[in-house]
Amino acid sequence: MPAVMLSTDLAVRPLSLGWSARANNSLSDWALVGQSPFSIAGRFRINPELPASETEGQVLHGPMEAASVPSFAGSTETRKNTVERRDDPLYLHVDAIRRIDFSATSSYGRKA
Repeated sequence: MPAVMLSTDLAVRPLSLGWSARANNSLSDWALVGQSPFSIAGRFRINPELPASETEGQVLHGPMEAASVPSFAGSTETRKNTVERRDDPLYLHVDAIRRIDFSATSSYGRKA
């Protein structure tokens, strides 16, 4: 399962940047943006070693087959999860905390 995490903090996402790079975009703005995105891909499963309820538990994501940060390749990430039903879909929320002072929540929805 792939996961992509991005900051929602506009301080690290200058609105002046566009794709592709424009002549008036500074390298420092691009460096700022480049610090926050994080993407990984690997096996995803519920941690069987910890108690879980119908609404919360812990997931293991890995070993990583691909990662935007090379040192994460081959690693397994541990994350808290919650399950929520909204109308018909069942949502799995996986909490992720980044080391650059922001947090993100990824939500994966599926039909129950």
